[in-house]
Amino acid sequence: MTRNHDIRSEIVLQLYAARPLKMSVALLGRQARKAGLDFTDQEMRAEVEFLFESGLISSFENQITGERMYWISPKGVLQHENQ
Repeated sequence: MTRNHDIRSEIVLQLYAARPLKMSVALLGRQARKAGLDFTDQEMRAEVEFLFESGLISSFENQITGERMYWISPKGVLQHENQ
């Protein structure tokens, strides 16, 4: 597996475990670092965008904070469960 694949897998795993809660890229990065992973915020942001464009996660902008929040889509749930 490539580093990008590892990052995407971590993001999907976190969002799957947290569903139906929504998470920011910053929170996803903090959780990854807590798990001992050395992914940068820039790497996390790039892979979140890839997953969003692929339809595996959904997003919205929090109107209060202006922060983009993400959650796993039904397509993402099915892909995660079929691995």
